[in-house]
Amino acid sequence: MSLQPLSIGNEIDIPASYIQKWRKTAELIRRVLLVPVCILQKLTSGTPVPYVLSGNLEEFSGCTQDFHLESRRDSCFLYEIALTYPDAKPFGHLYLLDHSSRTFTEKEKAFCEHFRELFDADLKILLQEQYHIQNSRKWQARFSQTYDALIESFPQPITTYQFVEKDFILIAYNKAEYTASKGKIKSLFGKPARQIFEKEEERKILNAMCQAFRQRSSVNLEAVHPDESTGMERHFVYTFLYLPEEYLLVYREDHTSLKLAEQSLRESKDQYMTQFNSVPLPVLTIEKKPEGFVIVGGNQAALEYPHVILEQVLGVSIEICWKDDAQLIEFVELAYEQKKSVSTQQPYTFKTTGKSRYLAMVFRFVPPNFVLLYAEDITEKKQAELALKESEKKFKNIFNMSVDSIFITDASGYFLDMNTTGFRKTGLSKEEMKQKRISELVDLDIEALSYSLETVDNLCKNEISYTNREGQKVVEEIYSQCVDYEGQDAILHISRDITQRKLLEQKILRTIIQTEEQERSRMAQELHDGLGPLLSTSKLYTKALHMARDGEEQQFVIHKIEETLEEAILSIQEISNNLSPHVLRNFGLPTAIRTFYAKLQYTSEITFELNTNLNHRIDEDIETTLYRVAVELIHNSLKHARAQTIVIDLNVYKKQLHFSFSDDGQGFDLERTLRNNTGMGLTNIFNRIKSLNGTIDMKSKKCVGTNVFITINFG
Repeated sequence: MSLQPLSIGNEIDIPASYIQKWRKTAELIRRVLLVPVCILQKLTSGTPVPYVLSGNLEEFSGCTQDFHLESRRDSCFLYEIALTYPDAKPFGHLYLLDHSSRTFTEKEKAFCEHFRELFDADLKILLQEQYHIQNSRKWQARFSQTYDALIESFPQPITTYQFVEKDFILIAYNKAEYTASKGKIKSLFGKPARQIFEKEEERKILNAMCQAFRQRSSVNLEAVHPDESTGMERHFVYTFLYLPEEYLLVYREDHTSLKLAEQSLRESKDQYMTQFNSVPLPVLTIEKKPEGFVIVGGNQAALEYPHVILEQVLGVSIEICWKDDAQLIEFVELAYEQKKSVSTQQPYTFKTTGKSRYLAMVFRFVPPNFVLLYAEDITEKKQAELALKESEKKFKNIFNMSVDSIFITDASGYFLDMNTTGFRKTGLSKEEMKQKRISELVDLDIEALSYSLETVDNLCKNEISYTNREGQKVVEEIYSQCVDYEGQDAILHISRDITQRKLLEQKILRTIIQTEEQERSRMAQELHDGLGPLLSTSKLYTKALHMARDGEEQQFVIHKIEETLEEAILSIQEISNNLSPHVLRNFGLPTAIRTFYAKLQYTSEITFELNTNLNHRIDEDIETTLYRVAVELIHNSLKHARAQTIVIDLNVYKKQLHFSFSDDGQGFDLERTLRNNTGMGLTNIFNRIKSLNGTIDMKSKKCVGTNVFITINFG
């Protein structure tokens, strides 16, 4: 037959699990005792209705309100078992019906009594739970008005428990709890807390409930529960609040978002500290406290900075740390008050080491009440800047003191700057200069120059000529080079007046040409006067040889021809030796000078002295030049000065050749001779020495003599 619900007092339903259990037991009795089993409950009004556990309803149709069984068979036998509530109030009777009209044996009675005890124990548990439910409903009805108004509108989940016989029974919950549990809280209504929180990880919730109940106060608890839908951990904070009359209010907040935010904050803090410590500059953290600004931290660079011991300043007020540097305190206060960054550069003397360093400092406000001090040691940088400024100052002085014109133009040729010499030569003012191009003043193709500087060579040389404001022709040499001028590409032009050098070069060229012509004339004269007559004489002797009458006369003529030809050969050797002395080529400068003088000592009574430490050969051009100078000076002393003594010193000192010549002749007016160009030999001497980048100093005074000092570098 179908299982029907069983009611207790028309108010409480018996769960199906109990009915199933009872039916299994009743079927066991039926098989053992061969009798049906039913429960007949005493109702407040009406006829008792049997609830059949085994058998069929027709077998119990005679049950009445007086608990008598009127069987349709006279042989019906009734065994009655009384059932009671936990408070001893009668609940009903358990009837076992036997159609055999037999009497139960003691063993069968004991079996029935055992069944009654089992049934009574289950019923006792069931009725106890239902009793609590009834009491809970009464409490809920009593507090429903205030609870609904306060609890139901609360946004966080709230549950209410009543302490009954050593356990907490769930008696109420609000809408937030119903929503948060997705309706599962309804199935837990009326159950004890030990069943609700039966998992091992939930035991601490029971402990917190007991603690709040014992202390008659509130207890907070953090707990983690897995989310059944996502599997992620959710963080909750429980508040257990004791209420009068044995009630406990449980308030639960989902702090998952807060925990995630805290975790994110910790990660951000860790990331910030990583970045903070990775900053290469020392950084101090200053906090505004009631007692003032206090140094509360620093990064790794501050910890490693050699001039500060960070541990000694942590927790110390800046008024104490910087008592001798009031300006730094003012910067901290200014950054804090204006909520912005303040920067400064100034020297600072560290008390720990006593060393003064130049620091670039930035005071940066950080909400809510912090100021970060970034300090960069720029001592070396400052020293470099000072050195650069000093260098720029020196450059400016050299720039303006240079006798050469210096111009700075952009790539298009417009003037950016020029030195004092440039302003003087161009006659421009600073305002006029910026509106002019260099090509407007001199014949210089700036486009071609820029291209050459970029592609060919970074240094270009040009030579220009122009007529100045006085109508004089001026020749200048311009060197151009790419430079950086105040952050932009520019061209530096250095212009040097080479007019005098050009004139001197022209004069030297003319002198060389004149000298060559004179040398050619002298050679022609020597050939004409010396070699010519000898050759003519030889020709006459040749004719005479043909006209000789006998052998003796022929021998005489032949002898004369040989003498004449020998003299001609000697004459040619002398001419050749004058052009390029073989002694100079083969034996060097000192020997060549002595040999030249030896030829003259037979024709003059002059005293000659040569002092030298030159014992090796030097550059051939230097030897030839000094030999020609010595020959010219000796000739002048013999021919014009009427000197009695000539002294030549030829010495080498540290790759310099020093040549000095002196005589005791009658002297001459050197300046007038050079000015009037009457001394071609002297001019040649000066030009020869200058061609070797040497220096010459010549002094001559009448009735005193002449002194010449020459210095030539050689390497």
